[in-house]
Amino acid sequence: MSSFRIVTDSSCDLTAELAAQMDLIVLPLTVAISGRHYKNYLDGREIENGAFYQILREKKANPATSGMNVAEFTEIVEQVLENGEDILYIGLSSELSGTYPVGVSAVKDLRLRYPKRKILTVDSLCVSVGQGLLCRLCYLQKQAGKSLAEVWEYAQSIKKHIIHTFMVDDIAVLRRGGRLYSGREMPGQTLQVKPVLHVDDKGRLVALGRVRGRKAAMEAIANSVENNILDTSAVWIGHGGCLRDAQYLSTLLMDRGICEPMIYEIGPVVGAHSGVGALALFYLGKVR
Repeated sequence: MSSFRIVTDSSCDLTAELAAQMDLIVLPLTVAISGRHYKNYLDGREIENGAFYQILREKKANPATSGMNVAEFTEIVEQVLENGEDILYIGLSSELSGTYPVGVSAVKDLRLRYPKRKILTVDSLCVSVGQGLLCRLCYLQKQAGKSLAEVWEYAQSIKKHIIHTFMVDDIAVLRRGGRLYSGREMPGQTLQVKPVLHVDDKGRLVALGRVRGRKAAMEAIANSVENNILDTSAVWIGHGGCLRDAQYLSTLLMDRGICEPMIYEIGPVVGAHSGVGALALFYLGKVR
C-alpha cells in the first residue's frame, strides 16, 4: 500500500508546529495590505498574526485575500507525487473561496501526468480551525493504518459534523468580503449587539442571531454544544487577536464538562474577513 500525504491550505489556522507533527503539506494563501502581498505561512515568516491584528486595530487598511493559481498549486503538490507518494487534498469550503476549485483543476492534469499515483480531493465545507480539526481527525485515521481511500471516505462522512459557531465584532467586515450568505437578515449592529453565526451544511457562513453583550454571546456559544456534541475531547477554539476571550470561553466549556479545548489564533487570510475580536468554537456534533 502506497504512503500518502494530507495537503491543505493555510486557512486551516493550525500552528506550524502541529502541522509539522502531522506531516501536512500546507499551501500558503495570500493576504494583501495597502498594496503589499504576504504569503500566509503558518510560521508567520512573511506576516505574523500579531502584526496583522495590530494593523487592523490601527485601521491602517482593509486587507484583501487571494488563493493559489493552478501553477502554484501544481509546483508544490508535484513534489509529493515525484517522491512516490499519493495525496489527500482537503481544501477550504468552495462556498467561501475559489481555492478548492483551483486545486481540483490542477489535480485533473496531475492525474494524467502521474497515472501511477492516486490523488483524492475533499471539499471540506469548513473554514479556519474547523478545517484544521478535519485535517487532524483525518491524520489520526491515517496514523491508525487506514488507507487513502478509507481516510477519504471518513472525511466525506465526518465533514458536515464539524460544527462552527462564532461571533464577530463587526459584521460589516464579513459583508464587505462577500462571504456572508443572506439566508437570514442581519440588521446593522450596535456596539453592544454581537452577531452569532455558523457554517451550514453547504459550507456557507450564515447568521444565527444576535446577542446583547460580548459575554452573553460567549455564553450562547458555550450553551450551543448542549445536546449536539459527539466528542467532548475534540473541541477547539479559534480567536482573532482576543486570547483572553478564548480562555474565558474555554472556562465556560470546561464548566459544562468538556475537556480543556485547544486554542488557536485565526490567521491573516481568514482574519481579513472575520476581523479583530472574532471568536469561534469548533467541535464534532450531530448536526450543523
